[in-house]
Amino acid sequence: MNRARKIITIIALTAVVLTPVLVLGGDWDTDPPVVADSPDQLFEVLSRVRNFLFAILGVAIVLMLLYAAYEFITASGNETKISKGRDMVKYALIGVVIMLLAGGIFGIVQGVLGV
Repeated sequence: MNRARKIITIIALTAVVLTPVLVLGGDWDTDPPVVADSPDQLFEVLSRVRNFLFAILGVAIVLMLLYAAYEFITASGNETKISKGRDMVKYALIGVVIMLLAGGIFGIVQGVLGV
């Protein structure tokens, strides 16, 4: 019963977190550029891919933090659950740093190439 409750909670939290992304998060062009004829078009395509991946990774990080909070709350002094929650928070923050570095590198490359 406890396992079913965890699964239902995770599904509900996922639905709550993903709903705004799915409804409000997209630039839904009907005909995206398929062939990049110039560097500007190439970086436009890469920028859209980056934004999409950042949205997905952002949701994943929020879900990781929510699950880590759940582990902390339900730990009841259990050291393994506390360390598992602490590790999840650490990994989520590492993911945020990697995302920010990737976005910065992308911006630097754009600036250097003058696109």
